[in-house]
Amino acid sequence: NDIFSRYNEMKQNKVSPYAELQLNKSKFSGTLRAGSDFYNQENYGFYTGSAYNLTVREMLPALQANLRYKAGNNNLSFNYNYNTSLASTTQLLAIENLSDPLNIFVGNPDLDPNKSHQLSLNFSNFDRKTRQGINANFTYTYNQSSIVNYSYVDEDLITRSTYTNVEGNYRLNGNLFWSKQLNKAANKLNLNVGLYSSYARQQAFRNSQLYTA
Repeated sequence: NDIFSRYNEMKQNKVSPYAELQLNKSKFSGTLRAGSDFYNQENYGFYTGSAYNLTVREMLPALQANLRYKAGNNNLSFNYNYNTSLASTTQLLAIENLSDPLNIFVGNPDLDPNKSHQLSLNFSNFDRKTRQGINANFTYTYNQSSIVNYSYVDEDLITRSTYTNVEGNYRLNGNLFWSKQLNKAANKLNLNVGLYSSYARQQAFRNSQLYTA
């Protein structure tokens, strides 16, 4: 059945040249890596007797950095990553999916890549002698460009959906973990207490209206 049958294929080549600077001291160490990601993505689709082709070429920055401090049982590290990825073949190809006549999807060949900044801070202190330790982690991810659904209802009451880009989605994650081992004779008791928290902001479109969850 042509209406319910669709074929997609994607071939992606990615080349990532970079330069790296390393720091190694008695208590401090770090790495700074900077370069570029060269994408070449060939998208192919076939639907209801028609073939669709789209080639996407992008040159995007690639950046990673980390700094670590270690003194005794204390370990502190900071990490930064700039992450990118291209839209999928389904999101890019302008194929109008007619399998549900009241809900029609079509791709958007003008989509920008996904781009995000991620910062993380980690602290740990573990005493092997007392078998007691604490670990804390905080991560913040900010989406400079995200691909989200966009839909609207036309004059015939048909919901038409595609994809678009938004800026400003983010996520915060934090956790705190404490552990201790109690020994009495041949018996061992492990105590573990943890706390985890997460907060996120997600934007999308519903009937042409931008909403935030």
